[in-house]
Amino acid sequence: MRNFQLLNNADASISVTSQEVNLDKRTEWVLLIDLSNADGIPSIYIDQGFTGGKCIPNPSEWYVLANKCDSTGEFIIDDEQIQIKSNYFKGNWFRIRYEAKDNTAGTISVKLSYKDFP
Repeated sequence: MRNFQLLNNADASISVTSQEVNLDKRTEWVLLIDLSNADGIPSIYIDQGFTGGKCIPNPSEWYVLANKCDSTGEFIIDDEQIQIKSNYFKGNWFRIRYEAKDNTAGTISVKLSYKDFP
């Protein structure tokens, strides 16, 4: 299992896009989200990007992963600790977008743990 810190005690009052992670293979992953001293109910969007091999090394477009409970892809962060997981992720690239809402305060940390397959 590999780990990558996407956000580390980031200011929860500011909307932010995480760094992009090159997964390069089919993966299983878990996002571990910690929201501290929150006031408001923020949300996370999970994006995947695809590359065209060596000719196009970085994604030119990002696609929001569907949330089975919300057609917009929004994952509402309504608790201090939340896990989101996927068993079959096809994108070459991974990132999250954090959206502050309703005067959200506090800090947020998001860790990506993933396992890839040959």
